[in-house]
Amino acid sequence: MVWVPRGSFVMGSDRHYPEEAPAHRVEVAGFWIDRAPVTNAQF
Repeated sequence: MVWVPRGSFVMGSDRHYPEEAPAHRVEVAGFWIDRAPVTNAQF
């Protein structure tokens, strides 16, 4: 597992598909994630 620290990013787009608008800043809390994908069979 790898710790991904909290941060922010711009989600969406005002320049491409209409359903992606409006672009807006989002804050994400820190979280743990596996280094590699895990399949249902492996789980």
